[in-house]
Amino acid sequence: MLKAVGLDDLVAADEDAYVSRAVALANDLDGLTALQAGLRERMRGSELCDGAAFAAAMETAYREMWLAWCDG
Repeated sequence: MLKAVGLDDLVAADEDAYVSRAVALANDLDGLTALQAGLRERMRGSELCDGAAFAAAMETAYREMWLAWCDG
């Protein structure tokens, strides 16, 4: 979800990285304020809010999973 809204730099590989990013963000009040101010617009413009495209992607994923299961 973070990647979908252009916040790749907030993605953490493990718990330690998550805590580190959270602490850094909490200590950067100006950055946090800017992030919060633009978050709604980022979300609105992302693929996460495109219901038709999301449904089509899910249908494709289900079909691929079904075919993989059928192939054994």
